[in-house]
Amino acid sequence: MSTTAIRAVYSTAFSRFVTGMTDMEQTSKYKQTMFDIANEVGLPESMIQLRHDIIHGEMPSLVALRKASQQALQWLYEQYWGYLDDIRDPLDETADPDATIEESQSLKVKLKDIARNYVKSCLKSTEKNRDDALRKSLASHACREIVNICHDDAKRLPLLVDVLMERKMLLPSRKIPTTSLPSIFALWSPLLTRLAFHQAHFLVLLTEAMTLNLIIPFPSGSDSSHLEAVYHWLTHIFTSSTSFWRSARKRGLLIPDSVVQTCIENPNLWSMKLAKELLDGCVDLREKYENRVSSAMRRFELERVER
Repeated sequence: MSTTAIRAVYSTAFSRFVTGMTDMEQTSKYKQTMFDIANEVGLPESMIQLRHDIIHGEMPSLVALRKASQQALQWLYEQYWGYLDDIRDPLDETADPDATIEESQSLKVKLKDIARNYVKSCLKSTEKNRDDALRKSLASHACREIVNICHDDAKRLPLLVDVLMERKMLLPSRKIPTTSLPSIFALWSPLLTRLAFHQAHFLVLLTEAMTLNLIIPFPSGSDSSHLEAVYHWLTHIFTSSTSFWRSARKRGLLIPDSVVQTCIENPNLWSMKLAKELLDGCVDLREKYENRVSSAMRRFELERVER
């Protein structure tokens, strides 16, 4: 399924959700606006605005649609589904509202242990001047362990992404020289690409999480090493000429359009640098987004001057 088709599915489902929830509350003698009803029922105004964009404007990016859909599901749980715990069968002694949270934490601990063991083993093999064949073998072993836990499950893969996005995993705990980046990429790429070939949605989720990290507002003057590392990772994944990532891009395991659109919609220093890198590395992207990236860049520069 193409990126446009996936966005269309998300857009349709999300707009119907918002329309359905507000229409259901339309009980006044005089027709109320969606924003008025949203305020009454506690539905975030951002959801009404996104529904407006879907219906009357351009279709939002896949990252924005996924994030909004997750927020909608969370809202439904908090407003409706969560109360089902209070009316469950009193004879069902196995029902535990904290079980899911405990299971998630337990799975994250297991995934973190696998990732750490992989890194330790790779570094040890490097000290002994072993060749890449051993690192590939270690990546295959770690991949099998992770796949046995995640099974390409929509609930478990995000846990894996959360683990990998922690400091001292894909992202260093402090600022490091740019010259050290190739060794970090070489360390993780064998595992990441193997996971991508066995878990169809893994790379999309990982690059989405990285992109969202890149656009989160960051206090002026704060240490930006975290954002810089995310930027370099995304640039490497989408533009690297190594066989690992060329193969992943060729097999359609990455969606660069979605990343570029998110950068355009959320211009800041790092998102604009990333968008420019992706356009420089791909003629198709440049033809589709060059004008929009230039416009977003001008908007960002104007906002910086006004501050």
